[in-house]
Amino acid sequence: MEDLRRHGYLLRFIKRDKYFHCPDKNLNFCTHELNIEEAYRFEDKQEPGQNTILYAIESASYGIKGILVN
Repeated sequence: MEDLRRHGYLLRFIKRDKYFHCPDKNLNFCTHELNIEEAYRFEDKQEPGQNTILYAIESASYGIKGILVN
């Protein structure tokens, strides 16, 4: 995450029912308004099948970058 922050991915995104919310800017986005630039999967070694995915997301039209943890 620190490497992504150094590359400008400073904001947070939260997945809601039919959109993605950026609480830092109080903006909502449809999926077609965002690009997934990078994705990282982390597996829990103690609980197989439990994965966390970190997405680096960008909205070119708004000029913002952020992360989503799923």
